[in-house]
Amino acid sequence: MYVSPWLQAALNPGAWDVCGVICTPMTVWHEYILRTSGNAYVCGGLPDRDSAAQLLIYCGRDYDGGRLLYRDNRLCSSIARKMYRRLRRMDWTTTDDAVSEYVAASLRTPGHKERQQSAKGETSRKVAAPLSWVLVEMLCRGNPAAIVDAWNTPFAVAACLLDAGRDIRGESDTLISETDEERIDRKLEEREAK
Repeated sequence: MYVSPWLQAALNPGAWDVCGVICTPMTVWHEYILRTSGNAYVCGGLPDRDSAAQLLIYCGRDYDGGRLLYRDNRLCSSIARKMYRRLRRMDWTTTDDAVSEYVAASLRTPGHKERQQSAKGETSRKVAAPLSWVLVEMLCRGNPAAIVDAWNTPFAVAACLLDAGRDIRGESDTLISETDEERIDRKLEEREAK
């Protein structure tokens, strides 16, 4: 069964056990530090135990923990030795598969859709995000700490808030077209008639 990147992101677990290291889904910090350091799992190339160890060392820590590794060389060396011992006891294929799966799931993002031509000949940008993600983003207003509350907001309330905000800003189009509204209203009328 195909799972879209949007659904996968919404269902991403809070923690992964990757080769015995508890990792959060990769954060912006993790992607940045691994890309900056040229990690083969993030930048491409042939991964080895060094790139697996580096990834697990960083992804097993948050931003503050990663910064601490830079400031404390003894701590960094101690953690690296422990990680190399752990990975040496594991089969390389098992390690590589686990780290690759973690990276693929954590960094999987949707592509953007191209402009669409309507029947009237008008060209418009198709919304790349599903409506639910647009609503969550609007409700969070850039605050990732509010994402759980946003997901738990009643859909009708969130859609009305979105349309009201667009109306206040003078944007004439809504994400739900009048045709869609009419179709939904007809279905509701048909159900009431039964």
